[in-house]
Amino acid sequence: MELTANTPAAEFHDPPQFLANTDPDQVDNRFTRADARDFYTRHNPVEVVVESIWQDITFYPFADLDDQQIGYATDSRTGEAVADWPPNMLVIADSGGDPIMMDPSVNGEVFFAIHGTGSWDPQPIAKDISGLLTLSIAWLEMSEQRGDELYDEPDDLHPASIALFRDLAAAQGVENRHIQNVISLR
Repeated sequence: MELTANTPAAEFHDPPQFLANTDPDQVDNRFTRADARDFYTRHNPVEVVVESIWQDITFYPFADLDDQQIGYATDSRTGEAVADWPPNMLVIADSGGDPIMMDPSVNGEVFFAIHGTGSWDPQPIAKDISGLLTLSIAWLEMSEQRGDELYDEPDDLHPASIALFRDLAAAQGVENRHIQNVISLR
């Protein structure tokens, strides 16, 4: 199945809550990139949590995007910009506090960074928002197929799980470099 920003929520194993009532003019003013405009206009996520290779991904609704930058782009204590935060990056989701971000003014990749390392080093993980959703679907499919054999000792992904995830993501058109980054950031 090819996943796009228009893919119905029913395509997820546990359908997340999407609210398609965002003001298109506000979305257009915030995003230049087509995938973000389409995603937030048609599927504004509300309490959307999707399993992933990391921890669950929590997508932020459009109305909460500014507040969700606190602790990433904005220091939570001072309210000032964080010096080493990548310019123009907007956090659209997180996985266990690790930001999933994109540049809202440029069509392009979605990035992931690990917090608590002393500096931000975002790595590209998807060609766009649809690619991020495709990775989530590949993870869900792999998890379902592997079942109790998903992990090795103690909480490491079994090599067969990693191989299956690679195959499923690649079959959906995810670039190898994105798959490799997703796995290496685990």
